[in-house]
Amino acid sequence: MPQNMTTDLYPLVFRPVLVPHSWAGSFMGDFLAATYGELSESPGEAWLLFDDGQRGSVVANGAFAQVPLTDLVRSRPDKLVGRHHVSRNPFPFSIRLIDTAEDQPVQVHPETLSSNDSNAKFWYSLAARPGAQIIDGIAQQVTNQQLLANLNKPAFNRLLQHYPGRPGDSYLIPPGFIHSLGAGNMILEIQQRYEQPLVLASEPTSGARENQQAALDALNWEARTNMRISREAGVTNHTRRVNLTANCPYFTVEEIRLKDHIFLRADETSFNVIILIKGHAVLKWSAVTIDLKPGMLCCVPAACGDYKIETVETRSELLRVKTI
Repeated sequence: MPQNMTTDLYPLVFRPVLVPHSWAGSFMGDFLAATYGELSESPGEAWLLFDDGQRGSVVANGAFAQVPLTDLVRSRPDKLVGRHHVSRNPFPFSIRLIDTAEDQPVQVHPETLSSNDSNAKFWYSLAARPGAQIIDGIAQQVTNQQLLANLNKPAFNRLLQHYPGRPGDSYLIPPGFIHSLGAGNMILEIQQRYEQPLVLASEPTSGARENQQAALDALNWEARTNMRISREAGVTNHTRRVNLTANCPYFTVEEIRLKDHIFLRADETSFNVIILIKGHAVLKWSAVTIDLKPGMLCCVPAACGDYKIETVETRSELLRVKTI
């Protein structure tokens, strides 16, 4: 394995921040149990990584334990995030788990955030109950006039593109694209610099429409392309890497099906974020070994260079996220 770059950084693990919601489903408690122990209740939302420039995820391992991600980004922007990181900007991603027992509002994100960066996000389905639905776009043959005429009516959702929730499927959601998470889904969400979405309509009867006009202004009326990325079926007998975001100009999400081990690299242009989805694996870098279990996130700083991941079980599955 090539030598690592000189740095005081190392692969970082963070404490998740659990946020209870009245609409919480029941998947998350079981999903996180092997990693964080039994939860008193499924929270609905778990922030695995975030940084809004004022506060951020807190490191849980090594010499920087108890240090917020925000502080590390400010003090070591190039070595942590990569050489293209704009000084004083927060970490470029937020990552969370969402587990729903109720339909969520139909929403849209504007083209840019206040920091003038793009605002794309990515959903990866982890679990779904029979009949669970995910909304992603406008249905074919539906006109703009039909949408506007039915905006605050029960018929509105029938004009949108519905997909059945299916574990392993994923969705790249550009800014301006209508989307919503239906009841009975648990997903992993990766978003550039999280900000609250604009609510276009709620289902079934919620009256929260204070941002509706802004959502209409942000809506890309021509965005009707099927954005679902279907999981490739079948079991392989070797380690396999699948790029899930081939057409995304902002970031890369790669699914790795781990049969034995894999060598990866974080270079000077970008960090790597590793999230274990299934199984049990270990990440090894220099003298550091990190035990990875479902729902656990590890950030390998840009300056760390080469590292290795080995599966402990027969097979493990993980996602790798990095900037382009």
